[in-house]
Amino acid sequence: MARLAKHEKHVAETLGRMAQTLHDVHEIINKYLSSWQELSEAGIGAPGWVEHPLHAYALTKHVSLGWPLLEGALTQLKGLSPDISELLERRNKHGVATLEDLTTVAGGVARLHDFYSFNITELSKAHLTSILNPQPTLANVVPTVWDMYCIGSEAARINILNSGVDFLREAWNRYNSSFDTSPSLFSSPSMSSSCAHSNCHPFEVVDDTLQIPKAYQRVTKLHDQVLERKGARSRNHSTHPKPLDKTLARKKKYHKKSQKTISGVLGTHTEGQILYHRLCRGEELRPLNMTAKLYCRYVSNSSPLYLIGPLRMEVHSLSPYVVTFEGVLTSSEARDIQNISAGFLEKSSTFRFNGQQEVTYQRTSST
Repeated sequence: MARLAKHEKHVAETLGRMAQTLHDVHEIINKYLSSWQELSEAGIGAPGWVEHPLHAYALTKHVSLGWPLLEGALTQLKGLSPDISELLERRNKHGVATLEDLTTVAGGVARLHDFYSFNITELSKAHLTSILNPQPTLANVVPTVWDMYCIGSEAARINILNSGVDFLREAWNRYNSSFDTSPSLFSSPSMSSSCAHSNCHPFEVVDDTLQIPKAYQRVTKLHDQVLERKGARSRNHSTHPKPLDKTLARKKKYHKKSQKTISGVLGTHTEGQILYHRLCRGEELRPLNMTAKLYCRYVSNSSPLYLIGPLRMEVHSLSPYVVTFEGVLTSSEARDIQNISAGFLEKSSTFRFNGQQEVTYQRTSST
């Protein structure tokens, strides 16, 4: 009986550890599914859903922060069922978004803000508006204070200082306005440590709320320093046209009128960058007497094929002469081309060190 009691004690302790493990795994699975439920309610899977930058950010955040925790939990149950083994093969077979991918998407959101001058206040409410198109493009995922902080930190890291300042300012304003400051559903010891140095990874969940104003003050100071030394924009950086410091903003050089149209004279690289970004925002840089001569019309080019259904021609420029034609192919003709070429398409592969080719998810097959 003594041996039985001793053995039963061992069994109970083992079952207790198993129960605790299952409880921990169950809790992580519930968090992952809860995060997925938010994306499902936001309409993930709908046509064009992932094309919205906030949706792309939310999906990448869900996978890059949640999957490593879920993967670690499932590893404790490895071999328990074929489903678990299949899930654990996901990273090798299909690839999983990482924190590096998340910083890349955050940087992309910052670049979009830089190009199109998004309204940050509206963006924080999931409304995508710009100075050229005030009609909002709605998203179904509202970024948190921490999302704004992370995007702003990444923007500053890649020297898009105007976007960095704007995102960090909005994060601080929302925090002071008692908005939801909770980080993602996912956190881990490696991500919850407070980082006092300036090179802190932007997606670490920092418990010290003073990180937000400190980051804002640091980036604001850096913004004005770079603007003073290098100007508002170059190939490697961008800032606001004027300093944020009121004393510096009084300098005469920040009150010069900018050129509104293309003068036809080759300017500096910085001027070219400014024009490039204005074009990306959809601004028309040519004078009215030039754009007034552009037109659209139907053409048949004396071809019997296009007498009934003429082509639509739009003239974009007279010098050089640039036009586009619409309706060259019918929908059925386009499908025929796709069907004929489909048999010749294959996934892109890479050469390994042993000389053999290998298909990898890291190749996009876009060329």
